[in-house]
Amino acid sequence: MPVQDPHPKYTKHEAQWVRCEDAFEGQDTIKGKTIDSEAYLRRLPGMDEDVSTETRSRGTAEKDSAWKRYVDRALWYNASKRTMRANTGFVFRKEAIVKLPPRMEEATQDVTLGGVSLGAFARRMIAMQVRKGRYGILTDYSEQHKRARLCGYPAESILNWDFRVVDGVRKLSELRLMEASSPMPDPDDPAWRTVRRRQIRVLQLQEEREGVPGVP
Repeated sequence: MPVQDPHPKYTKHEAQWVRCEDAFEGQDTIKGKTIDSEAYLRRLPGMDEDVSTETRSRGTAEKDSAWKRYVDRALWYNASKRTMRANTGFVFRKEAIVKLPPRMEEATQDVTLGGVSLGAFARRMIAMQVRKGRYGILTDYSEQHKRARLCGYPAESILNWDFRVVDGVRKLSELRLMEASSPMPDPDDPAWRTVRRRQIRVLQLQEEREGVPGVP
């Protein structure tokens, strides 16, 4: 299977995640996608001519204008964002109690090694779970800082996964994550600009070797 092939459940839910994200982003996003593709609003009868042709009759141009005015007058009530914020607030209406060994307490101020505290990371996790129903957390190890860190992945970044039974226990055996590479100089303008490219990170559960347990 090619590394970029998504899981069947990813394919099933991808369009739903896009709609959830558009709904959360609000009216500008909804209307922007509607003008060109009628994603969230259909033309009324009489507005259904092809308006993409460069050479247009006066009547077609007027109908195109009528369609744009129709979309401009539409109102999108962003209940999605209000609901997400309310539900997230319900979860954190009481301050969480965190019990850690003293040597780990300092790390809670920056659990991502990017300046995000444990509390802020937890709020984002719940918010994304409410928004799309899925959010992944990977515990990684930084060789530079010599400690673990938390990496969050939204639903659309968790591309594929698989499980297998090991010693009678069902375990995650493979995980493919889409992520952006570290900033690199732009080949066309290396002195002033950097670019990020999409990459797919593959994690696999390794078979046990003598004296070394299987680890991802």
